[in-house]
Amino acid sequence: MKILERYILGRVIRMFLATLLPVLAILWLTQVLGRINLVTDSGQSILSFLTLATLILPTVIPTVLPFGLVLGAAQTLTTMNNDSELAVVDAAGARRSIIYRPILVFAAFLCAFSFILDNYIEPRSRAEARSLIASVYADLCRRSLRRKRSARSRTASIFRYQSA
Repeated sequence: MKILERYILGRVIRMFLATLLPVLAILWLTQVLGRINLVTDSGQSILSFLTLATLILPTVIPTVLPFGLVLGAAQTLTTMNNDSELAVVDAAGARRSIIYRPILVFAAFLCAFSFILDNYIEPRSRAEARSLIASVYADLCRRSLRRKRSARSRTASIFRYQSA
C-alpha cells in the first residue's frame, strides 16, 4: 500500500471508530437495559449482569458495522474534498483507485469480520446467554419455592392453645 493509501485508510478507520462506538454504545445499552430487570429481580450479582451484557454484543455489532463504514468513508472523503486534498491528489496525476482502494480493502476486512462474527461467535454467545438466562430463572424459582416452603413450615408450627 502506498503512503497516500495508508493515509486515507487511517482516516477512514478513525472516522469509522468515531461513528461506530457511540452508535454501538446506544444500541448495546438499549439491549442491556431490557434485561436488567431479569438480573435485579432474581438477586444476581453484577458479574452475571456484565456477563449477560457482554454476550449481547456479538448480536449488535454486525448491525452497526455497515453504517459505521459508510459514515466514516463519507466523512473522510468530504473532509478531504473540503481541505482540497482530493484536488491535490488529482493534480499530482494519481489514479482514482488510490482514493477508493483503501476503503474497499477496509470494507472487505469488515465483511470477513462480520461473517466470522455472525457464523461462529454469535451462535455460541447466544447459546451461552440462553443458558445464563435459564440459570437465572432457575435460581429465581428455587428462591421462590424456598420462601413458600419456609412460610408453610412457620404456619404449621403455630399452635393454638385454648384454656377450658
